[in-house]
Amino acid sequence: MNLRIHRLAVAEIDHEVDYYESRETGLGTQLEDEVAPYQIKNDDLVILALAHTSRRPGYWSRRRLP
Repeated sequence: MNLRIHRLAVAEIDHEVDYYESRETGLGTQLEDEVAPYQIKNDDLVILALAHTSRRPGYWSRRRLP
C-alpha cells in the first residue's frame, strides 16, 4: 500500500505537529501517528486533511489528489 498525502493536508499536519510539540515534547509525534481522515483507493492510502474540530465541518471534502 502506498501513502499519498494532499499538499494542503501536509501543511495542516506540519502546523498542528509544531503547535502540539510546543505544548509538550512528544505530543506532536503522537499526532503524526494518528493522522486522519483518509480514503483507501485501490492500493493507496490517501490523506486529504487534518481537520481540527474548530474548523468548518467538511471544508476538505472537495479535495482530490491528482
